[in-house]
Amino acid sequence: LHHNPSPSSSPFFGYFAVRTANGVGLSTVLCRGHSLGPQVSIDEACVSFGSVKCGDTSTAAVHIRNNSSVATVFQLQMDRSSVFHAETLSGKLDPHSYQTIALSFRPTRPMPYCRRVTCLVLHQEPVFVHFIGSSFTETVRPVLLKPEHVATYISNTTQGLSSMPPEQLKHHLDEGNVAIDKHGALLPTESFNHCRLGGTATDAANMFSGFSQFLLPSSHPFDQIHVSSDIKTMRFDYCSPGLCSESKSLCVTNHTAGTVVCVWMTDPTGTFHVIPEEREVPPEKSVSFDVTFRAGAPNQFYAKELECFVFYKALRDYRQVEAPTVTPPWCLTLRATGHTFPRGAEPFLPRVAFDALNQVFPATPTGCPAHKTFVMMNQGDTPVMYDFKEDPSGCFVVKPSHGVLQDDYQIFVSELVPGQPRAHRLIMECSLNTCSKYKQELLLSGTGEIPKLKLDNEGKLYFRPTCIGAVGSAKCKVVNLSRLPIRFEWRVMEAEHQVCHIQVHPSTGTIGPGEIQFHEWLFAPQEEHHYALKALLDASFPPPHPHHHPHHHSHHHH
Repeated sequence: LHHNPSPSSSPFFGYFAVRTANGVGLSTVLCRGHSLGPQVSIDEACVSFGSVKCGDTSTAAVHIRNNSSVATVFQLQMDRSSVFHAETLSGKLDPHSYQTIALSFRPTRPMPYCRRVTCLVLHQEPVFVHFIGSSFTETVRPVLLKPEHVATYISNTTQGLSSMPPEQLKHHLDEGNVAIDKHGALLPTESFNHCRLGGTATDAANMFSGFSQFLLPSSHPFDQIHVSSDIKTMRFDYCSPGLCSESKSLCVTNHTAGTVVCVWMTDPTGTFHVIPEEREVPPEKSVSFDVTFRAGAPNQFYAKELECFVFYKALRDYRQVEAPTVTPPWCLTLRATGHTFPRGAEPFLPRVAFDALNQVFPATPTGCPAHKTFVMMNQGDTPVMYDFKEDPSGCFVVKPSHGVLQDDYQIFVSELVPGQPRAHRLIMECSLNTCSKYKQELLLSGTGEIPKLKLDNEGKLYFRPTCIGAVGSAKCKVVNLSRLPIRFEWRVMEAEHQVCHIQVHPSTGTIGPGEIQFHEWLFAPQEEHHYALKALLDASFPPPHPHHHPHHHSHHHH
């Protein structure tokens, strides 16, 4: 027997019927297996650049470590022109090795900065790191961000306090409505009546898988309940060199109770420009920004990730804010693309290769997400624009779906959320360099599963006539017909126990995919009677992540 698992696949269960050469004997062999994938982590959860004068530069470093025996590649999801600059955005990690990435922070505006950056890893869930820093001038000195402000952000959000501006939190502190716990987080008193999200900071941190967090429209699961933008990707298509394109607009909404300031970082190349670059947004209001595209050279592809830092207005003056009331800024990003190939012009010949064009997802409970990763490698010496066609059914998603490959490779995350308990299959087309004749097809397939158990004899179990005071027994055959492990629990109604004693072993447990189990029932009658009893078998899938609720199915057994 050979086991050849796909990278980062779920545990494998398989049953094989082995018949002897003479055809007389038949044995069943259970095979279990799992794959060993990369185990990549970033040593630093938060990198602080301190307080830097506008125009100056502060440096730091992060260490990306591979703790497994499997080689992999990583990619930081940020632009080279980010205010937080990484010397290397991608690279290969050999088994049991690490890579040090030099970072620099060169702010141009006096304000606080904070960004949560995703690091994609091939065949592994993404990992995340926070970059923070503050910038000042002779006349403007904003609050100094510290790692503890990032650490308490989730706790303050679950308590419903991060949506209040610092001056309002200061008032509640003075009034005794809010206290400070031993970790520096804010804690409302019992008398304080306000809206809480519920749960603990630990629950909130575990609410989303790393893949799910990357696929969200914001860089952090909780950012979008504070501020949000209606557009994440902006395509300008063709623009004549030297001319300015028609502007496109996007809307930023402030969902908090305080006034926030939106500041867009300037594109150093001047290719993409946001007007206005800075704007205040009152509580529960929205403002619009215009974006233009101006290219300087013909026959080129252009792509830029534009950063917008949003923060409470009070954070611009350290004298107005006390440390416990600081909520770190939020970072909104806009992926903008355009090109200068006129209609009919021949674009660059894309020379790309994919590591896996056939993406087979593991068996997945309906309504729950499954994820895979794949990589596109640029084997040429020119940038490649890619565009994945959206799935009309919404079951399959690929991110990033559109962009320009300017480095050696791009890591993608694909997702399946099956809506029905059936096989799902899609050929997703990826057009390259905006040309219809340059395209690549990606085959995505997987199945949606529901808990399905089979009881023999149509769910009927018969006991032999049993004397009062004696115990009869019978065995019930239970088969898992699904491709996932199932948690089961037998329940016997209380009314049935009043006329006889009835028990089952095991009463709870797990049954693997395709597994056959025999559950023993014990029957102890207390009076002479013909009994017709009913038991309920609850079946559910263990949730793949804490925020997913198990799928329940019930089977009746008489």
